[in-house]
Amino acid sequence: MSEVQVMQSTELDALGPQTPQSQLFLATFDLVSSALVLLDEQGRMLKVNGAFAQLLGYALPELLGKPFLDLLQCPDRENLQALQGTGTPADLTDLSLELRYRCKDGSVLHGRSKLVAVGTLLLGAIVPLQAPRTWMSAWNRPC
Repeated sequence: MSEVQVMQSTELDALGPQTPQSQLFLATFDLVSSALVLLDEQGRMLKVNGAFAQLLGYALPELLGKPFLDLLQCPDRENLQALQGTGTPADLTDLSLELRYRCKDGSVLHGRSKLVAVGTLLLGAIVPLQAPRTWMSAWNRPC
């Protein structure tokens, strides 16, 4: 079984027993043109759709299981880490943030991110506010 298949099995377990509703959710998740990500309680990416991967220039398998925070520029990563320490995923429901994402090619995407709790998981959507671009080197410094 490949790593991708293992992650898909894990994501289904995290969503609970297979029901028509969970199957519909997963199918819709994959089909929509909006960039979506599903995070576990530790902030790892359980599921990303093609729009999310394409927006940031990654292949789906490159993102699964990786920490969501690794995609963020340092100042935004630190701010989101501070928010994570303030409560449970349910406390982050309906949170809307402007974040800078590090694309695979080294460019930076400025996007509005919306986070919503789905049980113990977080569902995130990203709307790009501008095309990816290379920022000044100060923004690209390693964390």
